[in-house]
Amino acid sequence: MPKKPYLILLALMVSLSSIAQKRDYSSAEVYQKLKKLNVLGTVLYVAAHPDDENTSMIAYYANEELYRTAYLSATRGDGGQNLIGPEIREQLGIIRTQELLAARRTDGGQQFFSRANDFGYSKHSDETFNIWDKQQVLADFVWAIRKFRPDVMITRFNIAPGETHGHHTGSAILAQEAFKLAWDKNAFPEQLKYVSVWQPKRLYWNTSPWFYRGRGEELDTTGLAKIDIGKYNPVLGMSYSELSALSRSMHKSQGFGSSGSRGENWEYLIQEQGPANRNPFEGVETTWKRVAGGEKVKAHIDQALKTFDIQHPDYTIQHLLRAKEALLAIKDEFWKDVKVKEIDELILQLSGTYLEVRASDFAYTPGDSIEITLEAVNRSAFPMLLTSISFDQLGTSDAPNMSLNNNVRQIKTWKLKLSEDSQYSNPYWLNEAGSLGMYKVNDKQLVGLPENNPALSAKVKLKVGAIELNYELPVVYKRTDPVDGEVYRPLEIQPEVMVNVEASALVFANGEPKNVSVRAIAGRDGVKGELKLQLPTGWSYSPAKQMIDLTKKSDEQVFTFSISAPANASEG
Repeated sequence: MPKKPYLILLALMVSLSSIAQKRDYSSAEVYQKLKKLNVLGTVLYVAAHPDDENTSMIAYYANEELYRTAYLSATRGDGGQNLIGPEIREQLGIIRTQELLAARRTDGGQQFFSRANDFGYSKHSDETFNIWDKQQVLADFVWAIRKFRPDVMITRFNIAPGETHGHHTGSAILAQEAFKLAWDKNAFPEQLKYVSVWQPKRLYWNTSPWFYRGRGEELDTTGLAKIDIGKYNPVLGMSYSELSALSRSMHKSQGFGSSGSRGENWEYLIQEQGPANRNPFEGVETTWKRVAGGEKVKAHIDQALKTFDIQHPDYTIQHLLRAKEALLAIKDEFWKDVKVKEIDELILQLSGTYLEVRASDFAYTPGDSIEITLEAVNRSAFPMLLTSISFDQLGTSDAPNMSLNNNVRQIKTWKLKLSEDSQYSNPYWLNEAGSLGMYKVNDKQLVGLPENNPALSAKVKLKVGAIELNYELPVVYKRTDPVDGEVYRPLEIQPEVMVNVEASALVFANGEPKNVSVRAIAGRDGVKGELKLQLPTGWSYSPAKQMIDLTKKSDEQVFTFSISAPANASEG
C-alpha cells in the first residue's frame, strides 16, 4: 500500500472505535451461548444500506432460534444524511459502518458489506446498475453466501422496479441472482480457491404493511410465513422488539433512536426461491444430526446444559472440554471451525478469564519500538497454562508456560520492533481510488469485511487439561478517563508526519491569489523535513518550500502558502 497521509479519515476511525472496556458476560448470557452450541442453522438478511436491516428479525433469529445470523448491506451508507456531525460521503460511510457494528453487537448478528458505494438517491435499479459495477457487486453477494453458508436468505425489499430507492430494489435483485449462482462452480470460479459452492434452501421477502399503505392497499397475510418477534426472552430480560429498539438506536447519524414495544409483534415472509413452505427452515437440519459424529458432541453439550450452575459456571468447563475433543474428530471442517471458536470463547467466559494485550501508546510509525503487555487472570478453580503467545505481524513468538491459578494476576511485557513496511491504519476500502459507484479492493480476503483487521494482534494458546484453546486478541491501548473511566482505543500505525489542507474548496477570480493553511502533525518524535505543494500545470504558489521541525509526537505546525490560479478557466 502506498504510504499516503490520511489524517482526517484516520482520526475519525479512531475516535469512533474508542470504547469503554468490553464487559464480561453474565451467567445468564453465558447460558444463552451454551444453548447456541447445540444449534447449527444460519440466516442471511440482505438489503442496501446501514439501517435498512430489520433489527427485529435479526434479534429474533440470533437470540430465539439461536441461528448464526448476519446482515449483508450492499453499501456503507456514504450518501446518507448526518444528524450528529459535519461528515459526509466517505467519512459518513465510516461512521455508519461503526453504527452497524454497534447494532450487531447489540442484537447478536454479524455484519458483511459489498464494494458498492452509496452514491446517493437512485430512482430505479437500472440507474443503480449503470453506476455500480453489477457483476462485481453480484460477485460480492455470491462471496458472502459461500463464506457464511446461510440455510435461509431474507431480503428487506422486493424486486418490483420503481417502487422504492434503486439501491433497495437492486439489493433484492442481486440477492435473487446470487441465491442461484452461489451453487454454480462456473460462477466466479476464482472464489473457489478460498470457499466452496453453497446453495441456500430458501429465499424470502420480509414484507410489511407499510409497503402497501403508500398505494392505499392492505397487506393480505393469507398463506404467508409469519413470526412473532415480540416474544419475551427471560434469559435476556426483554422481548425481541425491545432488543431490536436498542439495536436500531445505534443508527445515530440517521436519527433512528427507537423505543421498545411489548406484546405480540408479527413479521411476514413471502417465499421467492426454493421448495415451497411456510416454515423457512422446513427440511433444514439445525441440530448436531447435521454432521457425522455430531451426536457425540451433543451428548457433552447436553450434559453441560443439564449441570449448569449459575453460581459456579466454571463447573461446566469439563463438559465443554470433552465436547471439543469429540468435535475435533468430526470431518465437517466448516461446522468444526464454527463450533470450536464458540467453545473456546465460552470456556473463557465460563472461567471468567481475563486476557488482554495492550500497548503503551495508541499510535506508532513503521519501524518504531513498541512495548506490549499481557495481562492474564484465571478467575476460576479450573487451572490453566498459558503455553505460548505470538505476534505474527512482527514474526515474534514466546513460550512463557505461565500457570494461571485461581484469581492470580499474571503480567508479562515485551519490547518489540514494528516492521519498516507496516501498513498504515486506513479503512481498507479507501486505500485505492474507486469510482462513483464502487470501491476498489483487490485483496479477495478483505472483500465483505466490515472493518480492518487489527493493526497488531496476538495469538494466545491456553491449555486446560489436555485440551488446547486458541485466541486471537487485538493489541489495544487503554487509558483512564476522568469522566468515562477505563477507555480503550485500537492500536494504529500512522505516517511519520501527517498533513491536512484546512480549506476544502477555494474559488479564484480577478487574478487574485488565495492563502491556504496546511497543518502538519508529527507521528513520532523529531520530525524534520520540507513541505511543498503539488499543483496542476499552470498554477503557482509561494514560498517554494517551508521547513517542518516538530520536536515531539503529536506536535503541530501550521504553514501558509499563497496560491495563484492560471488566467484561463481551470480546476485543480
